[in-house]
Amino acid sequence: MDFYQKYELLDPLSGAGTRTFRARQKATGRDVSVHLLTGGRSPESEALLTRLRNLPPASLSKLIEVGENEGTTFVATVAPPFQHLEEWL
Repeated sequence: MDFYQKYELLDPLSGAGTRTFRARQKATGRDVSVHLLTGGRSPESEALLTRLRNLPPASLSKLIEVGENEGTTFVATVAPPFQHLEEWL
C-alpha cells in the first residue's frame, strides 16, 4: 500500500534532525508520529535504525512500521506524545 494511503501528515514538528510529523493512520484513525529519515543512508540515519532494532520489547510495541517511500526511510510510532524520533528513542 502506498505511503499516502496509509498516513495523513497533519503538522510538522519544529526542530532539527529527522523530519517528524503529527499524523493520522488512515486505516485506524489513530494519532501517530511519522518520522522521515531524510538525507539517504547517512551515518546518522543508520545509527537511528540500529537503535530501533535494539529497543526492548515494551518499546517495540509502540513502533508501528519502518518502511520506505520514494527512497526515504520512514518510521511510524504510536502517539501521543508527538516527539522527534531521537527523543522517542
